Amino acid sequence: DNASLYSEVKFDGERLVAHIDKSPPGGDTSPRVTLYSRNGLVMKDYERELGPLLLSAFRGQQGILDGEVLTYDEDNAAFMKHTHNRSTASSTTACHHRHLCFIIFDILLYGDLKNEAQNYTNTPLAIRRDVLSKVVVPLNTYIEVVEHGVIPATSEAIMDELNMAVAEGEEGRVFKDPASVYSIGKKGYGWFKLKPEYSHNLAMDIDLVIVGAFFATGLGRRDPTAEVTDLVATVSSFLLAAPTGDGMLVPIGKVAVAQRSALSELRDRLRGTMVAWSPAVGQAASKWLVDAGKLRSGIRPDLILRDPATLRGGPTVMVVRCSELQATSKWPAGLTLRFPRCVEAVRKDKTMADADSLDDIQEFYRRQHIKMRESSSPSNADDGGGYSSDDAEQGTEGPDKKRRRKEREVATTVPLVELDASSTLHETDRDDDRQQQRLPSLLRGWEV
Repeated sequence: DNASLYSEVKFDGERLVAHIDKSPPGGDTSPRVTLYSRNGLVMKDYERELGPLLLSAFRGQQGILDGEVLTYDEDNAAFMKHTHNRSTASSTTACHHRHLCFIIFDILLYGDLKNEAQNYTNTPLAIRRDVLSKVVVPLNTYIEVVEHGVIPATSEAIMDELNMAVAEGEEGRVFKDPASVYSIGKKGYGWFKLKPEYSHNLAMDIDLVIVGAFFATGLGRRDPTAEVTDLVATVSSFLLAAPTGDGMLVPIGKVAVAQRSALSELRDRLRGTMVAWSPAVGQAASKWLVDAGKLRSGIRPDLILRDPATLRGGPTVMVVRCSELQATSKWPAGLTLRFPRCVEAVRKDKTMADADSLDDIQEFYRRQHIKMRESSSPSNADDGGGYSSDDAEQGTEGPDKKRRRKEREVATTVPLVELDASSTLHETDRDDDRQQQRLPSLLRGWEV
């Protein structure tokens, strides 16, 4: 079975559709960008800042792009919640260190001299993404095209992605069928938005030892004031381990720390206690960390703790909360943490000897399964429990907005981009009965 899914970061942004026209009809030759909210409102405040940027980044003459707008904070090198968008757009000097960023994830219309304006809404997502990559030039932190990974369309792969999202401090993931068309006003067309949800009956706090660290990935997670040589200043996720009872530690999970003050405290505490990982360093660490020299990609840290026996005061203990424990062969402990979150970055009153041991955690796992059996019932079997979805982001385009979009679908005549033949729209692509792949039941109910 070769079925696959696209996996994207779930952003906490404000949905916008950008209509770009560099040669409007009626004799007006000035280029223009119109931004519509998902309710069909024209967002003029956003147009003032994003309009010129979109005209610069877009290589064609006419297009319709779907995406999200967020505020980027330059001082903290981080994206902010969408609630800051309006104040950033209307501000002049008060928020000079912040600016809007439009993150594009789809293209609905494209036209230039070699390709008359074409409606791509009935074209498979895989082709739309190919077109999008060729017609938009990203402008760092101002205009971005969302990145996606390709994963097998299996429940296990989806779970791995969600665990990774939580480990990176992300809100969740959006999974998309590469064969899906862009559907307005419908659900079940192949896009699914999932984020972790914690059950108070199963969630548990566990004290674990920090034995490694991972460099920040993507925008907004690095300390902008740090020296280049200060490796600890670039970490944001941490490898956690449990004592085995015989002086060893065994890796059991990875957690991201999103709170800036907690991350700063951890970086200060770990500075000077870690070294860059290498095969030789990993092999040497095997005398105190189980399978240190055999850790696989995704588990193997960028920095690893020096021998705990040589550290004054010993290693740092962190309190983490997870939705449940999972049995797995991927982690040396045989168990791992599902959706771990940092509760207390540094437990100052505890040493390595006070951390929860592997025996303790195995007992937690046994009790958890007793609770799960007691709370299980036919009504909630295979219901996608453990996840939640936000309100649907698509399917809110009103009739006026759809009419305006159709009115703008006209041919243009400016040469800019050479598209492959496979990227152009053919009548065969308009078949609404296109066969789509079978997807895991885990995604059922989380369509957007």
